[in-house]
Amino acid sequence: YMQLKKYDEAEEIFLSVSGRNSNSYEANFNLGLIYKNTGKLEMASSHFERAVEIKPNDVEANFEYGVALYETGVKSRAMKQYEILFPLDEVKAEKLWKIINGQIAFDGDGRKTGTQQQK
Repeated sequence: YMQLKKYDEAEEIFLSVSGRNSNSYEANFNLGLIYKNTGKLEMASSHFERAVEIKPNDVEANFEYGVALYETGVKSRAMKQYEILFPLDEVKAEKLWKIINGQIAFDGDGRKTGTQQQK
């Protein structure tokens, strides 16, 4: 459903899983992606935060949580996620750093959409 961008159906499935097991990393992470891709950034941030609580060393969850924090206007907490992410994956951390500092922007699928500022 996610790959087909059938977010309503995917949301229903992952909410069901999350309802049965609030400690499901997969449900929380995927709900975060669904909400990010549908513009529900506060909800995305909340689910990415929960995914990070469940798997604190997960690179993708920490990255997505940092992006969600930045996109919801909480730059100081996004920078904290950068600091957490850096020892886990320097490349992903650098990508988060560039997003936070407005050097690159990403669309909902995580692809580079353009450079906002040149070094």
